Amino acid sequence: MDNVNKINGAALVDPLNKQSIYKGNGFGKILEDSIEKVNKLQQEADNSVKKIAEGKGDDIVGTVLALEKADQSLKLMTEVRNKVIAAYNQVMRMQV
Repeated sequence: MDNVNKINGAALVDPLNKQSIYKGNGFGKILEDSIEKVNKLQQEADNSVKKIAEGKGDDIVGTVLALEKADQSLKLMTEVRNKVIAAYNQVMRMQV
């Protein structure tokens, strides 16, 4: 949720001095960080499944939670991507 607030904050501009209120690295960096986090969750879930399959782990509930967390984060990232693409397509259809 913190990243969503950063994205929303990135668009804010102070009308008096025309500077961005958000002093971060921009939308691209936030998106890159989010993709890395999703990838990390996917890898953690994969490692947890491997441990269960090899008989080295017995935390089935933790494995299922890791899988669900990775699945939900991937679905959210896919929806964000779809919204970005839809917004881009809408901007490209605008007549100047």
